[in-house]
Amino acid sequence: MTEAEKRRKKRELERKIRKLEGKIKEAEKLQEDFEDCEKEINTSGEDWRDGRARFLKSQIARQVVVNDLFEGVIAERLSQDIPDVMLLMNRTVSKMDELKKKISRQVKKLEEYIKKLEKEKRALERQLAAL
Repeated sequence: MTEAEKRRKKRELERKIRKLEGKIKEAEKLQEDFEDCEKEINTSGEDWRDGRARFLKSQIARQVVVNDLFEGVIAERLSQDIPDVMLLMNRTVSKMDELKKKISRQVKKLEEYIKKLEKEKRALERQLAAL
């Protein structure tokens, strides 16, 4: 291989390495963003679970009509709405859990992708060092 061919090959390998480095950085940023979303969902999920638990422990959840405290037409209407509200709260928590699992899967896929790119980069760096 002539010196000119070596220089050309070296430039080509360096270009490929830079391109892989860009892809790695982009994937790492995406991974970080997904992890931040996962943390937010965890926090929100805990807030929802805590709120639901507090509500279920309250007297008003067990019996909306509380004598001398909360009674009348509004209390009767609320007592009819509580099962629907609880169902909605439970569905929300379930959807948050599903979303968290999906995000976790994406984070794992990104980790695998980053490892693949890093392996390719190391192979190119070995080729470059061999020139």
